[in-house]
Amino acid sequence: MTTNNSSKITLSEALLYNPHDSRYSYRSRLRNFNFSELIEELKTYGHMKDLLLKSITYGNYDRDFTFFTGYSGTGKTTFLYWFKEQIGKDNYYIDIINLIVDEHGLITDESLIKDCLKERLLAEEEMPIETELFKNIIIKREIFLKYFYPDFINEVTRAYQYRKFSDIETKRRFLDKLGFEKMLIFYLLNSVLKFIYNPEFNSKKSYTICFDNLDELLIEHLAEVLQTKLIDIHLKLNQLIVDLGLENKKIYFIIVCREANYAVITAQRADAINAGLIPFENTGFNPEIFRKRCEKFGYGYNTDEADLLPDLVRINNASTKQDQSVNIFFTLFNYSYRRLALAMIEICRPQEIDYANYRLFSISKNEYDKIPDKYIYGKRGILMNSFIRYLAAENFLDRIAPRREVTAQPHCNCTRMFLTVLFNISYPNGFKISAPPPKISLHELYKRCKDIMKVSEFLKIIKSLVDFNKSSWAHLITIYGKQPERINRSYEFDFDTEGKLLLKKAALTGAEQTQLDLIKVSINPSAYIYLKYIYTHFEYISAYRTSNGNSIYHYKPLFQLTKIENYIPFEWKFQKQIESVYDTVKTFHENTNRFFHDVFQGKLQYTKEKYCRSASPYIFKSKYDDTGKRKYYPFYMTRLITSHIRYLDDFRLYITQEGYENILSKELLAIEQNNPITYANIRVKEPEKIKEKINVFIIGYIEKYIVLLEKMDDPAIKSYVPKEESLVAKFKTALEKAKEDHSLEIKVDDDNDDNDDSDEI
Repeated sequence: MTTNNSSKITLSEALLYNPHDSRYSYRSRLRNFNFSELIEELKTYGHMKDLLLKSITYGNYDRDFTFFTGYSGTGKTTFLYWFKEQIGKDNYYIDIINLIVDEHGLITDESLIKDCLKERLLAEEEMPIETELFKNIIIKREIFLKYFYPDFINEVTRAYQYRKFSDIETKRRFLDKLGFEKMLIFYLLNSVLKFIYNPEFNSKKSYTICFDNLDELLIEHLAEVLQTKLIDIHLKLNQLIVDLGLENKKIYFIIVCREANYAVITAQRADAINAGLIPFENTGFNPEIFRKRCEKFGYGYNTDEADLLPDLVRINNASTKQDQSVNIFFTLFNYSYRRLALAMIEICRPQEIDYANYRLFSISKNEYDKIPDKYIYGKRGILMNSFIRYLAAENFLDRIAPRREVTAQPHCNCTRMFLTVLFNISYPNGFKISAPPPKISLHELYKRCKDIMKVSEFLKIIKSLVDFNKSSWAHLITIYGKQPERINRSYEFDFDTEGKLLLKKAALTGAEQTQLDLIKVSINPSAYIYLKYIYTHFEYISAYRTSNGNSIYHYKPLFQLTKIENYIPFEWKFQKQIESVYDTVKTFHENTNRFFHDVFQGKLQYTKEKYCRSASPYIFKSKYDDTGKRKYYPFYMTRLITSHIRYLDDFRLYITQEGYENILSKELLAIEQNNPITYANIRVKEPEKIKEKINVFIIGYIEKYIVLLEKMDDPAIKSYVPKEESLVAKFKTALEKAKEDHSLEIKVDDDNDDNDDSDEI
């Protein structure tokens, strides 16, 4: 690739560039770049090729068309062009039509498609209407009149007879007269007649028109286009081919859209749409592709963004090294490379906050790289903190965060409980990528949740977990069988009717039951990552502090809080953060204990043993042991507490060893040199005494966490063998040793720990 000073590209262009997608092609500046160098054929490509090819092979399916769906940004368009190249070798033909392009401003209705079609037709050197091909419309006029508007056929006939296409302006005037539907018919006839009569296409096994990137349309226009016009036109085209005596020809349609839009455009019309559905299964993220892009574009960046490259590479490299970390972040965005790249750019881009530029990912290269890889949880925590703050800026936390105060009434985070129930119904044998989540009916889901939440709260949670107005938000669920309604300038689900039906419970009529069963919900991969990794993380809890009005950009991860908070009494910033997070955890502990006692033990007659057994739908069961060894699954609070203990211990070991030498000692030295009077007031100066004080402080809070753990009386952390030590006892033993020697790790093998990395994702 060659660049010059007048065509410096932005970081977004570099990472999102795709020559197959008009929104991200940037052809004027990237025309010399070999995109094929960045395409790696993933294992899933071969499988997806077979599925899609079968759907467009004559005689295999008697369907109107095929929906090809997937989460936004997962690479559907790139796959389709690879697919086109591969099947072209076997004499198939597919015409990929990207109807939505950027040149038309903010139009989001049918006129957007009309303008795109018109520009594509005008760009052709020769339209069939200028050739002998369109003589068929005149010769076999009566056949065409059976399927298409008489005035349209008359208009096309006159245009051919009087040669109204002497130049591009007369073409444009003719096309400008056509409404949306006639423009669509004209465009498709243009394509189909080529296939039928042009020798170049005559030998092809099938002709497929693939409509890509329809997601830019507003929901009501997208639904109208697909539910009436495309279905109707597709049917007429294939009937026309039969009437023309060409029974061996068939036109196939492939409709490409993200899964959320597929869910709503087919709502209430599933019985009328005879279509196949193929979900795109590209769930692999190769960090090598990211690295190659950075190498290719590094020297061509806009100078204002050039300094972001090191941070991006560091995030990418760190994610790759840290076991499954890259899958944690990638899956959090539902396998969207585009969303992950946008998030990483935003995380690294300088932010104008108050008095200085401040980045979400704000750690110097030396400071980050000097943290040894053995402190994996700490390094991941730095990354986790950045992504959590990014999601907080996207209103992610505002929608699903639990209450922060101790409540008088029994309380737990019902959003978490809802997702847990949905997850357990969806994956009764543990989460697996290869098993797409099933669609659970609204009524079935409510029956599982009704004991712990009211109908109004149940429906409010569902509405909060999907937002059609923010495509960059990490959607946790998808809703099928119901269309959102346009309210002002946004879309929302109105569940008023369904809410009234759910309140009737056993008194539902058959028709009402059917109405509820049509609406289905599926859990997305991002929800699994949220439940397993994010929700229990120390940095996630610390993000709740944003509620006090301070900017999200002002909060750093624990491993970066190495400045001095106070001199008298002497205190580090990380101490204040540890105290604050523990206080929040203690609040959660009190609320969830009260909720369990009042609701599960009191109302539902659950013992703790019954609650923790696999039969309970309310407890997160990420792992399943086929040998039967695993009898219980831990409480949410157990998972949270053990996660925080491990994170704090990782920080304790680092900050009293390498962290002290690399950071804290230099912080003290800078104070001594720049402000000797202040330094003189610091009572503890000797390195070993400072390390010991830090060790005692952190161990003190780990001890408090262990006390909370003991109060939980969780059956899952009690030993299965009566004579063995319980998990709490093991923690206490390890803690006593660490008090004497701060280099010792408080590590306890816990078979019930659901927060470790595994090959499940």
